[in-house]
Amino acid sequence: MKSLWRFGLGLPGRRRVGYREHSTDTLCRYVGPYRSHYLDQVQHAQPGSKITICGIVSSIRPLGHITFIILSDHSGNQVQVAWRRPPPDSSSSGVDLICRRLKLHSFCSITGEVDSNEFRMSSIDVLSTPIAKRWPLRDDTNEDVALRWRFLQLRRPELQQRLRLRSRAGHVLRCFLHDRDFVEVETPTLVASSPEGAREFLVPTRRQGHFFALAQSPQQFKQLLMMGGFERYFQFARCFRDEDGRSDRQSEFTQVDLEMAFISRREIMSLTEDMIRDLSRRLPELDLRFPERVPVLTYECVMSMFGTDKPDLRIPYMEIQHLSDGWKGIICLNADNHLNHFGNEQVLIVSNTSTNIPDGLSIPLLSAGDVMILSRNLLKLGQLRNLAAASLVNAKCLELFPTRWLWVTDFPMFEADSRGALQAVHHPFTAPIDSDAFIAAANSNDEQSLLALRAQSYDLVVNGIEIGGGSIRIHREDIQKMVFSTISSKESDFSPLLEGLHHGAPPHGGIALGFDRLLSEFPLPANSLRDAIAFPKSSHGKDLLMKSPATLHNSEQQLNPLGLCLQGHSGLKSCNIVA
Repeated sequence: MKSLWRFGLGLPGRRRVGYREHSTDTLCRYVGPYRSHYLDQVQHAQPGSKITICGIVSSIRPLGHITFIILSDHSGNQVQVAWRRPPPDSSSSGVDLICRRLKLHSFCSITGEVDSNEFRMSSIDVLSTPIAKRWPLRDDTNEDVALRWRFLQLRRPELQQRLRLRSRAGHVLRCFLHDRDFVEVETPTLVASSPEGAREFLVPTRRQGHFFALAQSPQQFKQLLMMGGFERYFQFARCFRDEDGRSDRQSEFTQVDLEMAFISRREIMSLTEDMIRDLSRRLPELDLRFPERVPVLTYECVMSMFGTDKPDLRIPYMEIQHLSDGWKGIICLNADNHLNHFGNEQVLIVSNTSTNIPDGLSIPLLSAGDVMILSRNLLKLGQLRNLAAASLVNAKCLELFPTRWLWVTDFPMFEADSRGALQAVHHPFTAPIDSDAFIAAANSNDEQSLLALRAQSYDLVVNGIEIGGGSIRIHREDIQKMVFSTISSKESDFSPLLEGLHHGAPPHGGIALGFDRLLSEFPLPANSLRDAIAFPKSSHGKDLLMKSPATLHNSEQQLNPLGLCLQGHSGLKSCNIVA
């Protein structure tokens, strides 16, 4: 019990790594009028000294004539306060009455004396007490209720720890980049609508018929910065995409965005590794387990081996084995006739007594209990690999390897969409590995040659999750125009970028790392991306705390200056906005 008040019930591994260390005396000068010490400073106070602390009451435990109160504060620590009940005629009877009426979750300022065993309270000032008769959050509260009361959920230690780690991780990354001559530049959030990428959030203006869009990424701006003479740029960029909700997606998110001039792909990958390695060293609590050397596999290789461009290398034993070109079909001995429903001429059902078995391997390839799954669809095999591994891990039949990091490179430059039209795999600003081959294929309009082209792109993957992605950009106007022509994009939609290229651009490239996603996966995988964001949207894309998106309070007065009206007669919830 002695260690309870000294070190509290604090969060494990809390260290001020990456920050300038402060002495207790220095910190005391900034504590303000309500307290003399933070809870994590109580252990440094001199025995016998009188101090004042503030926090939230997280536990009240009366034991006979002693009441134990556990106080929590922003530092993530907890201190146990002891109150010894005085005689009825004592001058402290008023304090005793307050203690008896004290409620959980109250905000208090407590003054007391420190000794070698405990913190003894002498007075208490209840600054705020909850009026609600019923606390809305429980341990089994579902996601929607938790997000509705997010400000209360944020008091929980696990969320406190993850958000504090997020703040410290941002500080460490900024220090790393500033030390390497990067310039932090904020790019606009209100931008022109772009035909590329995901669905956008549109913002109407009072200039009727004209709209902004919320930036999906700072892609064109950071390239224009390179053309403007900034050779090293970074930004903690807020990005907005009107996507369907999922546990690993948010409609607004943060990415660590980097762009560099006169740089090669290998140099960008090396700098990214150094940055994450520095983060791992300065914040060991993250448990990134970042290796000295990150393996590099091409897109073609990972698709062939794992059926996905984001393979989870922690899964042992499961790699796709390709059958030889001489494979003709499958012979099933004594199989049920339900296999005939597949209607596949390459499945032959025979009995043990049959004399018409074609020549082939006579040595059994499988043992009892083995499972072999055949498919010519690599993507389906990749999905099945992940599902099988998850099921085996849950059943405690498979143990995953520790954290595995991987670079995936040389993605295709183009792919065909559902209509057969070509589109960029990453984005249309990615440079080809072989510019001459691209020019030849584009001039001849050879679709097969275009689909065979590889781009100077790269993704950073950890445990089957894409943490970041980037590429070397096109820095020649003629090649950029040919890419736009290949994917049938209008040059006018990208006129600022083309004007920049027309006036000269250095070779440049960059990468964007998902900051929310990184902090949701480490130190331990969170239930969802929402655990790494203070005020996230729900899986349906709603802000349940602020009750948005919402109908307008006065639709006519708000929409008329914008030249918009609501169409529909069944209530605002089903109306469409039209210009």
